[in-house]
Amino acid sequence: MSKKFRIQIGATFLYNEAKFRSQIISQAILGDAIELLGPETSKWVQVKMWDGYVGWLSKSTIVQEPAEWENHEFFAPNQLLSRIYESPDLFSTPIRDITLGSRLPLLARQDHWVKILLPTGETGWMENDAFGNYGKPDIEKLIHTSLRFIGIPYLWGGTTPRGIDCSGFTQLLFRLNGILLKRDASIQYEQGEKVSDSWEDWQAGDLVFFSENENNSITHVGIIMGDGDFIHSSTSVKINSLNSDHEKLYSKTYHEQFIGVKRIGTF
Repeated sequence: MSKKFRIQIGATFLYNEAKFRSQIISQAILGDAIELLGPETSKWVQVKMWDGYVGWLSKSTIVQEPAEWENHEFFAPNQLLSRIYESPDLFSTPIRDITLGSRLPLLARQDHWVKILLPTGETGWMENDAFGNYGKPDIEKLIHTSLRFIGIPYLWGGTTPRGIDCSGFTQLLFRLNGILLKRDASIQYEQGEKVSDSWEDWQAGDLVFFSENENNSITHVGIIMGDGDFIHSSTSVKINSLNSDHEKLYSKTYHEQFIGVKRIGTF
């Protein structure tokens, strides 16, 4: 049986080459499964992410999965950013941070705390505030969760609430709802079914795509909220609209860059 590996810190960057000065292309978060592809250096290893993305990670960020990893119920935190503590006490030593989207094996419950297993084999404690129905499609949950990101800064390659790019934002929101999107906006556009270009036909949860290029190649993506409004990460996470009646939200720029809308999954 081949060895399985996991990300052992809160979040880490995935690089295009085996050096920190290389281009950042994505992020992996605590507990993510990693496939080792073979090429490596003394400090770096080439990997494939759960979404098929290939890049380089620092070896210090990954560990071999504990043997008992899959033999438990999993706990997913509800907060955008949380801490894992040494003991069930907010005054105890924090040993990890964890972001929305991570899932870790649940070992025990004690009052308003949960004991969880870390990829290193260590255990820690978190406040028992779980993300309900993780992995089950729920459009109200998707929209509500997306609104919690408003104001979070745009970060190229980012996939976490510390900073997130446009396709990282859509990918995370859909992942929480059990729908797996590819990593980049251009390949997310290849998924799902085409919807008409009239905003009256769009449903909450549809993906809306844009291009800044003359050849109309996809460069940006957002999530439809209804009535032509969409939420997306650009400078920061915010709401704009393609409905000209919504004067405060309407964007002529996005109207001109509009390419199309796709429906992915069933809510």
